[in-house]
Amino acid sequence: MIIKFICKQCGNTFDKEEFELIQQGQSFRYCAYCGGKISIKNLDDILKEDLDKRIRNNLDRYMKELGIEGSIELIERNKDIPCARLYIDILKEKGLWRK
Repeated sequence: MIIKFICKQCGNTFDKEEFELIQQGQSFRYCAYCGGKISIKNLDDILKEDLDKRIRNNLDRYMKELGIEGSIELIERNKDIPCARLYIDILKEKGLWRK
């Protein structure tokens, strides 16, 4: 995934690959041009993609360990938890949610 950085002071932008950042082991906090603070421009997209990956991995694991019915029952029991809606959306997408 490409992570987009932007300087809050001068507006300078640059992109880095996630793998490249992991390999370098650096954290970018300040702009190389003006010294201003840097923020991540596409943070919402990064979080959405990461949550989607984690939920799909968890659902796959639940289905292997509990089966389809057990997984659905587990999510139904925990439907009051805020992130349960995300699990339900993926189950609906797969055609497994019946409500």
